[in-house]
Amino acid sequence: MSGNALKDKLLLLRNLEFQYKISEYTDKQLLSIQRSLDVARKNLFEQIGHMDFRLPEGREHAVLQELNNMTFSIQTQLTKDIQKAAMVAGETSIREYGQILSFDGQLDKTVGFNHAVPSPEQLRAMVNVPVGGKLMGEWVKDSFASNIVDGIQTSITAGMLQGIGTDKIINGLTQAFGMIKKDAETLARTSIASINNQAAERVYKANSDLIKKERWDATFEVSTKSGGGTCMQCGSLHGQEFKLDDPHIRPPIHHNCRCYMTPITLSYKELGLDVNEMRASLKPFTERADNRKILKAGQLEDVGFEQFIKSRDEKYQINFFGPTRFKMWKDGDITVRDLIDKNGNIRLLKKDSKTGEYIGLKP
Repeated sequence: MSGNALKDKLLLLRNLEFQYKISEYTDKQLLSIQRSLDVARKNLFEQIGHMDFRLPEGREHAVLQELNNMTFSIQTQLTKDIQKAAMVAGETSIREYGQILSFDGQLDKTVGFNHAVPSPEQLRAMVNVPVGGKLMGEWVKDSFASNIVDGIQTSITAGMLQGIGTDKIINGLTQAFGMIKKDAETLARTSIASINNQAAERVYKANSDLIKKERWDATFEVSTKSGGGTCMQCGSLHGQEFKLDDPHIRPPIHHNCRCYMTPITLSYKELGLDVNEMRASLKPFTERADNRKILKAGQLEDVGFEQFIKSRDEKYQINFFGPTRFKMWKDGDITVRDLIDKNGNIRLLKKDSKTGEYIGLKP
């Protein structure tokens, strides 16, 4: 293996190590957010416990409005907590990517590596980039609206009409609050992943004279019971290379997406480095239970997703492709790369006009 190939693998290894650090940081932040939500839940339910549900018909709207007012402070605090967690992750990401790409400061002395330190205002702007078309505050507000207000309207209305006690109504709200915790976890993970990838992009573009391209790297994962794991879009994008100055799709592309972009730099000689030894990196993968517990972890010498999916069982392969695409793949008619177009959109299936059978993928 050439020195430059080893260099690229070293960068991949350092990126992988940092992605695991970010994952650990995210888990710690989630525990803090969940504890805050538990306290908020307790306080909210205490307030609900003093409400009079024995009201005449037609007062349901007033009760729901009061409930919505009660949750407003929780919404605001949850948004602030997630933004704070993401901003700290962004600051850490900028520093870490600077260290990774400057080869721990070696390029500072040779070609003048730019660490691209953003201002607090820029970090806040990075946090507030829309996820799925909506700002973070909108996601939080919508989650509360659907789960705490709309989602429990039936419980409250039924309780009022049936004359059941407040305790039973509150028991019905517990499930809705559990959904809020799940939404908060999803939003926190996605927000931190988003600012982490934006931080990488800023460092890469600030050093475009050193970086030729960037490569999409997906997280390889299988959920053993459901057969789920790395999605079709992320798996198909894995390994694709993009020029920095060409507009292209960037992660995260869906909630809980853990993909990231790895830089492809100039050669050792072009970077002015005199490095005698390098560690080659392997692509890790995990198998998890549906409760996210890791059951097995391993490494693959080739980082291609095509090889990874070939090493998995048929249940995962069918879940990844879908039955029709799976048959085409098994028959050798398509590869993983064929599943998406140049913009990262999943290609639809095309039918034979005479037989009605699926014969391939639409270009």
